Amino acid sequence: MVLRNNCYLSIAAFFIVVLIICASIYVLIRHLERLEIADTQDQLASIARLKSGQIRGYLKGIEDDAFVYSEFLNSALLQRGQTKLSGGIPDSVGQTMEITTTVEHYSGMILLDNKAKVVLSRGRD
Repeated sequence: MVLRNNCYLSIAAFFIVVLIICASIYVLIRHLERLEIADTQDQLASIARLKSGQIRGYLKGIEDDAFVYSEFLNSALLQRGQTKLSGGIPDSVGQTMEITTTVEHYSGMILLDNKAKVVLSRGRD
């Protein structure tokens, strides 16, 4: 009888140890899942910051280009050309716009007057 009780006690102890090991493994797996989720969220946030910076840089480049071209088109040379041609635009401006559109891979450029009316357009329609 004592041997049988020792056997039951050993089996019970074995199952308790197995249960403790399974519970520990479950807790460890849940902890690793939370770490993996946090790491993935950090990586996605980093990618979002990187892409945001790239888009901001791209838009800043376009804004800088637009500023340079607007300064060129507002230059005294263009103003003199318009007055000499009675409101017409010199051919050199159109050629410059075509070259710029091609070199910068723009779909087109539009020259507006001070009332936002199209004066000259180059590129795809």
